[in-house]
Amino acid sequence: MLSDLVREHSEAKARAKAEAAEAKASASQHLQELAAAVVADLNTEVSQVFANQQHIDKEIQAMQAALAKQKRTAAKWATSVKKFNQALKEIGDVENWAATLENDMRKVVDAIQIAKRGNSSQQAQQQAHAPAASEQGAQDQQDVPASTA
Repeated sequence: MLSDLVREHSEAKARAKAEAAEAKASASQHLQELAAAVVADLNTEVSQVFANQQHIDKEIQAMQAALAKQKRTAAKWATSVKKFNQALKEIGDVENWAATLENDMRKVVDAIQIAKRGNSSQQAQQQAHAPAASEQGAQDQQDVPASTA
């Protein structure tokens, strides 16, 4: 009887060890499967994040290229506007120069007309005095004896 009890105890102990080993192996298997499933799920999410990041990087590059093109276009426009503004200033300068020149020419014409009027009145005065002077000169010549003349 004691030997039966020891034997039963030994068998129960062996069965318990076997069941514990089997449970341990099963738990280990399940944990590995769970870990693989979690890793696969995380890898899927990481892969999606990585794909999104690549897409964002491509979009950033496209936006940088578009921005650089816009900068070049804006610079060209700025240069064109600056040249146009300079041309407008030059036109204004030419208009001012032309107005000044026209004003100066009017002054010259006015001066010439005034001088002409002055010469005309002087000539008229000289002509008015000239007949009297020529008559006087003719009388003077008649008074002079012929031998001296």
